[in-house]
Amino acid sequence: MRAAVLAVESCATLAAMYVPSAIVGVGGNGVVLAAVRRADAAPVAVKVVYKNLARAYDPCVPNEIVLLRDFVHPHAVEYIDDFEDAFHYYLVTRHCMPYGPAASLAADPPAPRSPDACADPACPHCCALPLPLPPARQSHAQMPPTPVSSVAVPDSDAPPPSPRDAAYGDGLPVLSLDCVSPAGHIVPIVYSRSSSDLHAFLRSARAARGSLCSAVLRRLFAHVAVAVAALHAHGWSHGDIKQENVLVDANLDAILCDFGHARPLPQLGTPACSLPVSAAGTTAMTPPELLPNLALRGMSPDCELRVLVSGCEADVWALGMLLFTMTHNRMPACQPALLRGELDLAGCHALPCDFDDAAPKDLRHLVSSMLAIDPANRISAADVLKHPYIASFVAA
Repeated sequence: MRAAVLAVESCATLAAMYVPSAIVGVGGNGVVLAAVRRADAAPVAVKVVYKNLARAYDPCVPNEIVLLRDFVHPHAVEYIDDFEDAFHYYLVTRHCMPYGPAASLAADPPAPRSPDACADPACPHCCALPLPLPPARQSHAQMPPTPVSSVAVPDSDAPPPSPRDAAYGDGLPVLSLDCVSPAGHIVPIVYSRSSSDLHAFLRSARAARGSLCSAVLRRLFAHVAVAVAALHAHGWSHGDIKQENVLVDANLDAILCDFGHARPLPQLGTPACSLPVSAAGTTAMTPPELLPNLALRGMSPDCELRVLVSGCEADVWALGMLLFTMTHNRMPACQPALLRGELDLAGCHALPCDFDDAAPKDLRHLVSSMLAIDPANRISAADVLKHPYIASFVAA
């Protein structure tokens, strides 16, 4: 919160070019502001990165900015601009307009069914969604500024919120700030949880219809996998793949975002001691080979006790966790024991996930291939795209 106030009140470039309206994300190294570009009223997101934390690891421009200046992909967040002041780096990207699944899924009676939508003839959900692939995403000129909206407070009989929902509220602005711009103008800022990430999309869709059909989940996961495979081919790893770092836009496209943990991959012949990734971005998505590093958080990044890996295998593990949580609406039951080091993996080729009885064989096979215990046995992101579970959703 302090960073947002300081940025709005002290950064002349931000004030001259953008009008911030809300804090839509808070992380360990900065905050994300929803804003409108003054030149054309295009909605943008401004990530404010704490300069003292960024420079504790690297005195240069953060990797996220270096990567996004050069990495262009339809399923990765779109770079617009970056600048800095004495306190922060600023990364400006396209603001992802939320899909609004509650309205789309509530259609009754449903629209005519698409023959490619779902293999289940009894599925009542996918026929209300724009499948197969919709048109290309809207341009900035077509997209109006994002309004700050509120959601009705649920009644006391509603189920308890998840930890993530409890932390960020139920879509309600929880705080309003009046900042003073460098020019002396009052700039009101509200603190409101993002409504466009994958977690919010799935929660809203399930609240509207109880579940999502396989076709929608396969489509969204395919988009993420395509972006990750392209990122690896570009020579980088992401380092923090999870539902909160995937956006779902107005055209039902999944957009990979938050590259704050991204690292360049080692070149051929690079010594093992200089491999770039030593920890995962989010504890729950940490693969077995990096679990020893969790006890070393807060220590120097070049600590000799750290396990060092390339990052690609860790990204694939996170993809496996992502797909399991998307299709099961929970983590594998064994995951807490894994993180505590109490899970006996002797003789296990892959994480022993407790799949639902209805989970299809191709889903089980893909998840198990991504959650192989030995990173050398883990499927690559490029091969994930060829798997029968999502191959038909990967554009040629």
